[in-house]
Amino acid sequence: MCNLFARAGRKTEPRLRLLASIRILIADDHEGWRRQVRSLLQARPEWQVIAEALDGPEAIQKAEELKPDLVVLDIGLPRLNGIEAARPIRELSPSSKMIFLSGYNSLDVVEAALSTSALGYVHKTDAQNDLLAAVDAVLRGKQFVSRSLKGYESTDTSVEKTPNCHEVLFYSVDTVLLDRLTRFIATALTKGR
Repeated sequence: MCNLFARAGRKTEPRLRLLASIRILIADDHEGWRRQVRSLLQARPEWQVIAEALDGPEAIQKAEELKPDLVVLDIGLPRLNGIEAARPIRELSPSSKMIFLSGYNSLDVVEAALSTSALGYVHKTDAQNDLLAAVDAVLRGKQFVSRSLKGYESTDTSVEKTPNCHEVLFYSVDTVLLDRLTRFIATALTKGR
């Protein structure tokens, strides 16, 4: 087959590449939760749920066998909890990234889960709003903890924190600037910020 790009002296590499498929293992003992997680993840065509596990030992076995890109782990797994299963998963499938999806909201549990080298922790009540953002962040190597778990601060200095977002506005007239600044400060003071 004749390649017109090669004949014209252009690069033969296509400009647009197809998105690589992200292979995901879900480990949760409740079928309803696995179904909900699978449904949420199917919102992205490049994310593919390749297996499900019902307990810790099965999660370890499937992670070793399939080497998924991402493992979504519940902490309350039978036979071997998710935190205990995460360590052998890390050893047997070191390139797999991990997110905990759990009903536990204790900051000590969050800390223990993230100490396994998992990058994400989503509280189950936040799954609808936070799971996709958590997967995106973790796949980029960033840490993600559900917004409802206020008070959790990473002690890991190697994890890049998301910068605060600030709005920048430019004003051509100083009186408009002073008016807007005065309103902003008044709002901030009434809200206690």
